[in-house]
Amino acid sequence: MQHITIKEKLKKHRWAIREWAAVSGDILYSEAFSVLSATSIRVLLRFIQKRKYHKEGKRKKKVVYENNPIIFTYNEAECFSISRSSFARAIRELIEKGFIEIEHQGGTVGNGNDCSTYRLIDDWKDYGTDKFIPRVKHLVPPYNDSIKRFNEKRKKDRLAKMKFSSVRNDTESVSEVTPEA
Repeated sequence: MQHITIKEKLKKHRWAIREWAAVSGDILYSEAFSVLSATSIRVLLRFIQKRKYHKEGKRKKKVVYENNPIIFTYNEAECFSISRSSFARAIRELIEKGFIEIEHQGGTVGNGNDCSTYRLIDDWKDYGTDKFIPRVKHLVPPYNDSIKRFNEKRKKDRLAKMKFSSVRNDTESVSEVTPEA
């Protein structure tokens, strides 16, 4: 059996592959970073890796990071061998420690393709001080398709009743089919 690398998994899904993630010393030596779990650190590094940037200044040496929304899905986390429950815990921990915030809460409504978008924030700088205001990831009620199933069953039952209540002789309306020459 051939082993598939993380890069190959990411390429298969057409997710961004970057060779590096620039982490500042401010983050590495912060109180908030020091209490993160290993999985949360891996998830944070991927967020940092995924952020967009442009270069400006003389000879375009100065890197300026854009604070655009970042999409990081559960399926993408699985490419890094992070289970869904571990990824959910890591997201919750990164929110609580002030590294990310949810810009748009996705979910399983409809076809299930509504992805959450996140934004990197700097609240972690105040972690452990009186200025720090903890954030909480609010739980989203799970989508329940019981109403949809109920309505589909009701529609099928109604169609079945209509079909049997209007029985007619179909042979009267069928014309003879002859091959065209």
